[in-house]
Amino acid sequence: MKRKIRRYRKLSTGRPKKLIDIRTFRDAWRYRDYPFLINGEITCVTGNQWLWWHCNDEYKQLSTLNGESLGYLKGDVIRSRKCYSGWFYYWGMYLADSPSALGKRVKVFAVVEVY
Repeated sequence: MKRKIRRYRKLSTGRPKKLIDIRTFRDAWRYRDYPFLINGEITCVTGNQWLWWHCNDEYKQLSTLNGESLGYLKGDVIRSRKCYSGWFYYWGMYLADSPSALGKRVKVFAVVEVY
Protein backbone atom coordinates (compact mmCIF):
# COMPACT_ATOMS: atom_id res chain seq x y z
CA MET A 1 0.00 0.00 0.00
CA LYS A 2 2.78 2.46 0.90
CA ARG A 3 4.57 1.64 -2.34
CA LYS A 4 1.43 2.46 -4.36
CA ILE A 5 1.02 5.80 -2.56
CA ARG A 6 4.70 6.68 -3.11
CA ARG A 7 4.47 5.84 -6.83
CA TYR A 8 1.26 7.87 -7.18
CA ARG A 9 2.94 10.92 -5.59
CA LYS A 10 5.99 10.54 -7.83
CA LEU A 11 3.83 10.36 -10.96
CA SER A 12 1.74 13.35 -9.93
CA THR A 13 4.72 15.64 -9.28
CA GLY A 14 6.92 14.70 -12.27
CA ARG A 15 6.88 15.84 -15.89
CA PRO A 16 4.81 13.39 -18.01
CA LYS A 17 6.77 11.11 -20.32
CA LYS A 18 4.28 8.38 -21.28
CA LEU A 19 0.53 8.99 -21.47
CA ILE A 20 -2.41 6.68 -22.12
CA ASP A 21 -5.55 8.04 -23.77
CA ILE A 22 -8.71 7.52 -21.70
CA ARG A 23 -11.99 7.56 -23.61
CA THR A 24 -14.46 5.77 -21.33
CA PHE A 25 -15.12 5.75 -17.61
CA ARG A 26 -14.18 2.06 -17.62
CA ASP A 27 -10.71 3.08 -18.89
CA ALA A 28 -10.52 5.67 -16.13
CA TRP A 29 -11.32 2.96 -13.58
CA ARG A 30 -8.71 0.66 -15.14
CA TYR A 31 -6.02 3.36 -14.76
CA ARG A 32 -7.23 4.62 -11.37
CA ASP A 33 -3.76 4.01 -9.87
CA TYR A 34 -2.33 6.81 -12.01
CA PRO A 35 -2.91 10.58 -11.94
CA PHE A 36 -4.76 12.15 -14.88
CA LEU A 37 -3.68 14.89 -17.27
CA ILE A 38 -6.62 17.12 -18.20
CA ASN A 39 -6.17 20.29 -20.28
CA GLY A 40 -2.42 20.31 -19.64
CA GLU A 41 -2.81 20.10 -15.86
CA ILE A 42 -2.10 17.08 -13.71
CA THR A 43 -5.10 16.20 -11.57
CA CYS A 44 -5.71 13.54 -9.00
CA VAL A 45 -8.64 11.99 -7.21
CA THR A 46 -9.37 13.93 -4.03
CA GLY A 47 -7.51 12.52 -1.04
CA ASN A 48 -6.56 8.86 -1.41
CA GLN A 49 -9.99 7.93 -2.76
CA TRP A 50 -8.40 6.37 -5.86
CA LEU A 51 -7.51 3.42 -3.62
CA TRP A 52 -11.21 2.73 -2.96
CA TRP A 53 -12.62 3.54 -6.41
CA HIS A 54 -15.37 1.00 -7.06
CA CYS A 55 -16.08 -0.28 -10.57
CA ASN A 56 -19.77 0.73 -10.32
CA ASP A 57 -19.07 4.42 -9.56
CA GLU A 58 -20.62 6.81 -12.08
CA TYR A 59 -18.39 9.81 -11.36
CA LYS A 60 -15.27 10.72 -9.40
CA GLN A 61 -14.31 14.05 -7.85
CA LEU A 62 -10.99 15.45 -9.09
CA SER A 63 -8.72 18.08 -7.60
CA THR A 64 -5.50 19.81 -8.56
CA LEU A 65 -2.24 19.07 -6.77
CA ASN A 66 -2.82 22.17 -4.62
CA GLY A 67 -6.06 20.66 -3.31
CA GLU A 68 -8.45 22.91 -5.26
CA SER A 69 -11.55 21.12 -6.48
CA LEU A 70 -11.62 20.78 -10.25
CA GLY A 71 -14.98 19.07 -10.65
CA TYR A 72 -16.47 15.65 -11.27
CA LEU A 73 -15.18 13.33 -13.97
CA LYS A 74 -17.93 11.42 -15.77
CA GLY A 75 -18.25 9.29 -18.88
CA ASP A 76 -21.16 9.38 -21.31
CA VAL A 77 -22.13 8.55 -24.89
CA ILE A 78 -21.26 11.26 -27.42
CA ARG A 79 -23.20 9.74 -30.31
CA SER A 80 -24.26 6.38 -31.70
CA ARG A 81 -24.69 4.88 -35.12
CA LYS A 82 -26.33 1.80 -36.55
CA CYS A 83 -24.04 -0.90 -37.95
CA TYR A 84 -24.47 -4.48 -39.14
CA SER A 85 -24.10 -6.05 -35.71
CA GLY A 86 -26.31 -3.54 -33.88
CA TRP A 87 -25.48 -0.13 -32.46
CA PHE A 88 -21.99 1.34 -32.08
CA TYR A 89 -21.46 3.97 -29.36
CA TYR A 90 -18.82 6.71 -29.25
CA TRP A 91 -17.91 7.48 -25.62
CA GLY A 92 -16.39 10.63 -24.15
CA MET A 93 -15.26 12.04 -20.81
CA TYR A 94 -16.89 15.08 -19.22
CA LEU A 95 -15.87 17.38 -16.38
CA ALA A 96 -18.85 18.79 -14.47
CA ASP A 97 -19.35 21.18 -11.54
CA SER A 98 -21.80 18.85 -9.79
CA PRO A 99 -22.49 15.09 -9.91
CA SER A 100 -25.88 15.59 -11.57
CA ALA A 101 -24.70 17.97 -14.33
CA LEU A 102 -23.22 16.80 -17.65
CA GLY A 103 -20.46 19.42 -17.88
CA LYS A 104 -18.06 20.04 -20.73
CA ARG A 105 -16.17 17.46 -22.75
CA VAL A 106 -12.45 17.10 -21.95
CA LYS A 107 -9.54 15.02 -23.21
CA VAL A 108 -8.17 12.79 -20.43
CA PHE A 109 -4.82 11.01 -20.26
CA ALA A 110 -3.34 8.75 -17.58
CA VAL A 111 0.25 9.64 -16.60
CA VAL A 112 2.01 6.28 -16.61
CA GLU A 113 5.66 7.37 -16.66
CA VAL A 114 7.52 10.58 -15.79
CA TYR A 115 10.98 12.00 -16.49
